[in-house]
Amino acid sequence: MRPNEDILNEFYGLVELNAQKRYEAVSRLYMKVKSDPSVQEYCVERLIAGLSSTRAAARFGYGFFFDVIFFALSNFSSYMLSLFSIYTFKDSHRIYKLSAC
Repeated sequence: MRPNEDILNEFYGLVELNAQKRYEAVSRLYMKVKSDPSVQEYCVERLIAGLSSTRAAARFGYGFFFDVIFFALSNFSSYMLSLFSIYTFKDSHRIYKLSAC
């Protein structure tokens, strides 16, 4: 499900070079996700994509938001564990299959 424009626009704040603006975007986005759990799945997809972004401050903003959401919302944490259980990760020497605990 694609969330409304208000939530989509907050993701642009996560890549701001100004740390204060990134912090404010994380705070606003967290409050919106907390008040509307139906957007959590979309946020997970955006977070995964954003963590691999090459934009200058993207990893700072997306990483910070990931930490906030992962530790604040218990159902988000269990959702992430189930999501990780279906992903296979590769590096140059090994293939990793993550499984939920």
